Amino acid sequence: MFRLTSNALTVLEKRYLLKDEHGVVTETPEALFNRVANTLAQVDRQYGASEDEVQSTCRDFLEILWALDFLPNSPTLANAGTRTGQLSACFVLPVPDDLGGIFEAIREAALIHQTGGGTGFSFSRLRPKGDLVGSTKGVSSGPVSFMDVFNAATESIKQGGMRRGANMGILRIDHPDILDFIRHKEDLTKLTNFNVSVALTDQFMRALERNETYALSNPRTNTEVARLSARAVFAEIVRRAHSTGEPGIVFLDRINASHPTPWLGEIESTNPCGEQPLLPYESCNLGSINLERMVVSTDGMAQIAWDKLRRTVHVAVHLLDNVIDANRFPIPAIAQMSKSTRKVGLGVMGFARMLAALGVGYASAEGRVLAEQVMSFIDYESKVASIRLAQTRGAFPAYREENRYLALWEARQQQPNRHAAADYLSLLPELQHHGIRNATTTTIAPTGTLSIIADTSGGIEPIFALAFKRFQADADMIEVDSLFLRTAKNQGCYSERLIKAIEHNYGSLTGLTGYDLPSQFLDIFITAHDIKPNDLVLLQAAFQKYNDSATSKTINFAEEATSSDVETAFMLAYQSGCKGITVYRDNTRQRQPLSLQKSPAEELPLLTAETTAEEAPLWQPRVRSEDLYGFTRFTLTGDGKLYTTINYDEHGMREVFTIVGRSGGTIFSLSEALGRLASLALQYNIPVDEIANKLIGIRGANPLGFGRKQILSIPDALGRVLKDAPRRLGSVLAKHPSNVTVSAKLFSALPGQQAVEIYGESPECPECGNRLEFGEGCSTCRGCGYSRCS
Repeated sequence: MFRLTSNALTVLEKRYLLKDEHGVVTETPEALFNRVANTLAQVDRQYGASEDEVQSTCRDFLEILWALDFLPNSPTLANAGTRTGQLSACFVLPVPDDLGGIFEAIREAALIHQTGGGTGFSFSRLRPKGDLVGSTKGVSSGPVSFMDVFNAATESIKQGGMRRGANMGILRIDHPDILDFIRHKEDLTKLTNFNVSVALTDQFMRALERNETYALSNPRTNTEVARLSARAVFAEIVRRAHSTGEPGIVFLDRINASHPTPWLGEIESTNPCGEQPLLPYESCNLGSINLERMVVSTDGMAQIAWDKLRRTVHVAVHLLDNVIDANRFPIPAIAQMSKSTRKVGLGVMGFARMLAALGVGYASAEGRVLAEQVMSFIDYESKVASIRLAQTRGAFPAYREENRYLALWEARQQQPNRHAAADYLSLLPELQHHGIRNATTTTIAPTGTLSIIADTSGGIEPIFALAFKRFQADADMIEVDSLFLRTAKNQGCYSERLIKAIEHNYGSLTGLTGYDLPSQFLDIFITAHDIKPNDLVLLQAAFQKYNDSATSKTINFAEEATSSDVETAFMLAYQSGCKGITVYRDNTRQRQPLSLQKSPAEELPLLTAETTAEEAPLWQPRVRSEDLYGFTRFTLTGDGKLYTTINYDEHGMREVFTIVGRSGGTIFSLSEALGRLASLALQYNIPVDEIANKLIGIRGANPLGFGRKQILSIPDALGRVLKDAPRRLGSVLAKHPSNVTVSAKLFSALPGQQAVEIYGESPECPECGNRLEFGEGCSTCRGCGYSRCS
């Protein structure tokens, strides 16, 4: 087996390896891959395979899993061969326009979330707010209000589920409640378990381009009820996406134009991250090829191993088709629909690492050409593999001998940057004779935890950071991108001082001077925040040309980006052939704790083995102001009631007082000491986050509670209070408007500090404290594998 990193082992132990009733891991990584391969290989028996053939299939599956050349989606890794047996990552459920049907959808979503799946919904069929409800003679509360109900149900269900519940909520642009929908998530305390997207139609886009109005239609009566300015509504979408990152947009008519089975109905929604448009009750059965592992060195020259890639594609399609038969679907309707169309989604991870290994810049035109060549090759070979499966297993049951695939494949055949071996039209005779086993074969899905296991870059995203700090209970450490590390050492430019400088520089090489780096490094190892958003859109479009489904990707913007920049990206996505787009402007969806902003490397206080006492920076404590402003937080711990008072001066958090038990007791004295030490660290401008992360996770003799809310000890409780302090202060200030001027003074005076947001999601992982990465349509922690969408 390819060597697993310590980070990969941590993720596997936490999220995938089997455990006993006490939570103790009882499985090794080798046993996990054996469990998955053997379970899926047994499906071949259903199609007449002999024992030797089943074992041969098992060896093929094990080969690509052990080598980390390919990994299936998380539920397959976690559940194959277990009592749960639910192997699909996501589903789309219908939401009909009646109360019973709405709550039936909630019930079905609960069953899915319990098994680790995510759900997508279109709320476009629900009658608008204020519309007549015939059965009661009352009026409807509208789709937005019901989304809040779905969100509340998910919040309750996910506490006992295997993974966090994740949803996608979609509303058509021509629904009468569209403005309420667009604005609803501006308050980031709402729909916390939903991604939301507006479904744009071709008719709306034409009206937008011509600066015309368009019609809103009541879905209950199919009649026009009003007209709105297309540009005004689009501007509203852009403003909200600029300010919060949502809503995203999907181009609904484009999705249906490439929909392979229109006779089964119209696609209305996608899965939670937007990469898999599905009919109601369909599921996504996904897996990703590690492109970094498809690069080989021949005579010192890096190149793509096309033969290895071809074999990996064929084995992966076989494995994914077997997933459908091995699956224990949570609802009979899902089993029936999934087996009717047999959709699979073969995608990729490690694309950025592959480009870097080849010496190609991610944001370059050459990089986009290579993206089209690689994806066309994968897509074509997946069609070959699926047709071969159809020869022995039959076409997917809903297949019709029509010219649907002819039109779709002709368009791909005409693309200028297609791989020469991807001759789609040569497949038509076999297609007409045998059909095809899977209605779709390709999808670009999120690979958050999978890419950590495989130690590569996520999906088709750029490298997020070349070096970042990973917080651990015993000691913090700097995690370095392994390919960059190897390359820097080979080029003779590696040093600990360089790595520390990159970590302080938000993981980027941009702006670093004095380190004698090869000039090509800036292009080859470019990171997410240094790439122009339009280049990210064009890269997404390059992959979309040869993708049956859609592409999960985030278009990242710098904090200073304007609404006009977001609008340009949205229009470019439409013009370049994308099926949807998700954007994220830095620091817009989170409560940002006080932290030093990015500073030039030459100004950083880098302490190395060579630093002398005279060169070391001198730190001076802050002088206490007479008047401070703060709050007191009560926390119940296993050792008693903890009262934590946090005070702020004009520079930020200044001092901490902690009280537990009676005066003079041992617990009291130790808690007081913790407060004094925390205050001392604050006075010397140690970041609050650093202090909190050192305390969180310390386990005492009397932990209190269960799960993620368990308080392990008084230090653990204090660390959590410190971590939560920015949001808590924002809440206090929001309740006392007269003190708004005080809050402005607190966070505007200190150079290099960022303001405190009073709402949103934390930029740190809620499970381990590492920085979250916003990419692939979701947020993921590279430290422990946590994902907000799975």
